[in-house]
Amino acid sequence: MDRSSIWATLLLLTVAMGITFFVLNHEREPIKQSEPVKAAVIEDYIAEKYGDEFGWNIQNGHKSMAENALSLHPEAYESAKNAGVDFKAYRGEYINHYIFPLLPICQKDGEDRGVKLIVFEHNGKFFGDYMGSLNTDGGPRKTITKDEWLAEDYCK
Repeated sequence: MDRSSIWATLLLLTVAMGITFFVLNHEREPIKQSEPVKAAVIEDYIAEKYGDEFGWNIQNGHKSMAENALSLHPEAYESAKNAGVDFKAYRGEYINHYIFPLLPICQKDGEDRGVKLIVFEHNGKFFGDYMGSLNTDGGPRKTITKDEWLAEDYCK
């Protein structure tokens, strides 16, 4: 093989690697930034899953897209699973997550305490939800009714 053949081969390989890199990085849908969303988008899902007992006043929230939570630390995946959301069926997929503040906010030990509802959606279908604290303490917890939460947290 002469010198020009080696350079031609290297150039061809470089172009092929560049095309492969471009295709692999552009096949995936980009992660969307958080955008405002009306609470009405989950009304049917909540009514079907929890019925009238839910009792929370769902506020408008935000929607974001992220890669499946299986890429999180194993503790985070287990924590979500224990709260009622199993991401295993969505491995390698992008999922939408919606975050909605819930009312009422109650008082406990002189502090406002509130929760948010996090709902997950893939290809237009909601598949799970859990609750989290409005402040940063604590992790996900199974979604419960307003009355259960008020009694459990001893809020007034």
